[in-house]
Amino acid sequence: MVEYTDGSTQEVPVGFTDWTPGTAYRFGNEPLVTTTGRNRASGGSDTAQTKVFGTRPVALDPAKRVAAVVLPRGTDQGVMHVFDVALTDRPVTRPGGTADAPAHRQAFGKPPFRRGAGALLAVGGRVAQAGRMGASPTLISSVQRAFRLLEAASAHETGAPAKQLARETGLPLGTAYHLLRTLVHDGYLRKLDDGGFVLGDRVQSLNAGGRSQALLTRVRPVLSALRDELSSAAYLTFYEDGEIRVSEVVDGPRAPRVDLWVGFEDAGHATALGKAVLRELDDEGRKEYLSRHVLNDLTPHTVTTPVELIRRLETTPLAPAMTDLEEYALGTVCVAVPVYSGGTLGSLGVSMPRSRLDRIDEVRGRLLPTADRVTRSLSLTM
Repeated sequence: MVEYTDGSTQEVPVGFTDWTPGTAYRFGNEPLVTTTGRNRASGGSDTAQTKVFGTRPVALDPAKRVAAVVLPRGTDQGVMHVFDVALTDRPVTRPGGTADAPAHRQAFGKPPFRRGAGALLAVGGRVAQAGRMGASPTLISSVQRAFRLLEAASAHETGAPAKQLARETGLPLGTAYHLLRTLVHDGYLRKLDDGGFVLGDRVQSLNAGGRSQALLTRVRPVLSALRDELSSAAYLTFYEDGEIRVSEVVDGPRAPRVDLWVGFEDAGHATALGKAVLRELDDEGRKEYLSRHVLNDLTPHTVTTPVELIRRLETTPLAPAMTDLEEYALGTVCVAVPVYSGGTLGSLGVSMPRSRLDRIDEVRGRLLPTADRVTRSLSLTM
């Protein structure tokens, strides 16, 4: 379907011949590319001739300006692929010598095509949106228009109606309505009772995620340096929504990460990273965490009773560092210390083979100043 800037639309049916048609071309298609052979799912190939087709040009209203093209959601037979859409304001000569009026679009399709419905168009002499594949970066105009609507909606604290947003973005009202409905459906906008549109919860989630990514970008070089210096995989966790979650792992060929065979949300009691967080919690916070988590027996060395776990948290000789001595995975030991991102508690740690157990004091001495650097970086105001 073609949408014009005055809000009107035009249906443009599009059909493609099957990609191995012999000479039986349908829907006025013309073969543009012919090649021999198709790959088979079972292996090998055949010698069938396959073709890429161009559709018959379709004339649009030369007195109107095109705003958008709505592509088909499906076909009535087979699968349609559209590779390119071409526009011209010159007459197009059809087979037989007849010429169409200016303003056509032509679609180019590839196997396996059968008849389908599409929105392929042209404008008589005045083009609002036109582009050719390969001449410049491929841009999806509908995505651009959706972002323009989001930007416009964000500028109105109490919301703005569809007509105002369409006017501010220069979009036809029909196009704006379609995009607004989609953005509301997906949670990027919210429609108020008075008909105004404001930013939705999904945008807030994106913003929060972007802040987290930016913060992690600050500390990733520090984790990389720690990995290289200790030849050990480095880990960063945070205690969020009552769970200990891994936010970043920096490893390498000479510093492989431990196999996270049990999620950290279920293994905080058995990991140095988890215990470094639990040690920093107050009595009430620990009690609340332990009331929600079973202390699963992951190896013969895992502590499985709350009383013994708390005793070890409070009496560790390496405080504030905590260790995991094959409690999460046999053959692996870990050391971790607490870090903070503003008011959010987390931990920084490394894992290494049991054969390097005698280096724990050295590793602790390196982790503490690194944790201070990470905390300072994470606590900077964005």
